[in-house]
Amino acid sequence: MIGITLTLLGKELRQHWLAFLALAGLCLVALGGIVAWLMRASQVASVFEPVRMFLMFGVPLTASILCGRLVVAEYQAKTQLFLEALPVSRIHMVLVKFAFGLVALLAMVLTTLAVAAVAGRRHEAMTGQFAVNLTVSAAAHAVFWFTFFFTTGLLGRYRWPLLILLVCATYAVSVGTAWEVSEFGPFKLLGDRFAFEREATPARALREALLAAGGLAAVGFALALVREGNVSALLAERMSQREKVFVSVVLLTTVAVLGTVSSKTKHEPYRLPDAVEVVVRGVVVKVAGPEAKARPLAEFLAGEMAELREYLALDALPTVMITRRSDLDANKFERGKISNAEGFLVRLNYDAEGFDRGRFVAWLAGEVVNHRLHGRAGREPRRWVLDGFGEFWRRRARSGAPLTEEPDLALRALVGFGESGVDACALASWLTTRERVGEGVAAGMAWSGLSTIERVRGHFECRKFLQAVLGPRLPQDVRAVWRDQTPVGDRLKRANGWTERELIAAWNGELNKARAALATELAQVPRPALDLKLVAATPETVVVRYRVGFAPAGSSATGEVEYRLRYLELPPLNEALEEDLLKDELHREVLAKAGEHELPATFPRGGRLVAGVAMFTPALGCDVISGWRRMTVEGEAR
Repeated sequence: MIGITLTLLGKELRQHWLAFLALAGLCLVALGGIVAWLMRASQVASVFEPVRMFLMFGVPLTASILCGRLVVAEYQAKTQLFLEALPVSRIHMVLVKFAFGLVALLAMVLTTLAVAAVAGRRHEAMTGQFAVNLTVSAAAHAVFWFTFFFTTGLLGRYRWPLLILLVCATYAVSVGTAWEVSEFGPFKLLGDRFAFEREATPARALREALLAAGGLAAVGFALALVREGNVSALLAERMSQREKVFVSVVLLTTVAVLGTVSSKTKHEPYRLPDAVEVVVRGVVVKVAGPEAKARPLAEFLAGEMAELREYLALDALPTVMITRRSDLDANKFERGKISNAEGFLVRLNYDAEGFDRGRFVAWLAGEVVNHRLHGRAGREPRRWVLDGFGEFWRRRARSGAPLTEEPDLALRALVGFGESGVDACALASWLTTRERVGEGVAAGMAWSGLSTIERVRGHFECRKFLQAVLGPRLPQDVRAVWRDQTPVGDRLKRANGWTERELIAAWNGELNKARAALATELAQVPRPALDLKLVAATPETVVVRYRVGFAPAGSSATGEVEYRLRYLELPPLNEALEEDLLKDELHREVLAKAGEHELPATFPRGGRLVAGVAMFTPALGCDVISGWRRMTVEGEAR
């Protein structure tokens, strides 16, 4: 028995050694690159976090390649017929293939964990329980994926149609029910706690993964052994033209049906225990907390959201749910994540001193509208409309008045646009404009445009424009991408016959009037400037030194001022900057005596960083910034 097993193993090695060696080399190179890059980044909380990402994608890919060589290629080439002619049982042959591939995959996984443990020995507190948790979780994950691809490999020509159907069905079930694929055993094993769980062993996830692997292995061995292996041999043959047509029709029909069913599935509303619920004209608002404070807020918000729904002619708005977090600042609002349930969840500290209901309504109006459109209202080219809508809605009672009736917003617009005024490029590249002036100033700039439409064209025409941009519900398919490309100027012209050029001319006219009326106040607005220098700290790291100044010299910032150096390490790919994620270094000093400062952190060479100076200015009611500056970290010599 041992001699036959060794002979079979030798055959597999001779047949596949080159492919296996290349695969192992690629896996090690990828792992080394990921670990080396992430270990240099100060934001990596655990060396096993990049390992988790590597295993999540590397294990399924490696398992599919292994099974493709051991099973799919073998049966398609019919070389298993040679083995069946030898004096060896069929189950022995299949077991050797199964064990050989599984051991190879487990060796890769365990090597990965060992390399990570050695590389992170100075940064990671390793305990026996932690090592056991990492090992059993990664191994069970690998066992599941190997049995999955081993079994599907025995399905021959039907394996890809089956995989496509399985992916579609999983998506439909996860969208249409409360079940989440991320909570299923094999996926849960490599969840967010994989790199940090040092105490509890994930027993339930392990049980689910191993039971699923056992069921798949049973099906796979049945396919390989039933009727002396004839079933798997027949399945390995190529599809006929008739089969291809039939399978294509079945796949397309199934995908269409699943897509239709999942898009029409109504999720259960999110349950907020012990919350005050207020319903106004079909809009539901729930506020958790003491009823004496929660009910007035719920009634106020329900009325505001009901008016918003009617103003934009929306078919419905999601249920707005408010929870209280006492550790948040008074006017800090935080979106909550809801999985497979209906609703819009917000956390805030609504009973804190200084909480501004109007400011919250301005934030909530834009967020709810964008949520209803699946985040697409926040994309260019219509992002400027969304940015201005919150303040426009909050101050709608005076929206037709001159801009100077809202001096804080008018000053924001004047500071943001500067002497040159509005131009089409600033609107088309609004995300770039936001990074130049900051979110608060950008909101005032956009508000001035909406107020101009209201003042010059009238309430009805402005409402039609906003309904055209923010009102229509988008389909959740490729048609949404097509509709996203419609320029705001085209929507404006269809809504009220005004071209974008006419809008910009009227907009600049209103700004010029405001600039003349608010010239004194505008001259007092400080303009922060940042002189930033990157200096090498070690061969691998860089420190950031900076000096701050303000202009004009006669502004209110000539004495002692308080400002913040805001910064954040960026991912490799560009994304829209969220100012709430920025870290702050607070300073209070007399600018005439200001010296050079240094951030209390080092940054890895080759990384990416964004930084800027922000100063809260009461006249504007928001921060004035130096502009968010993105840079690659390359330090000068000391």
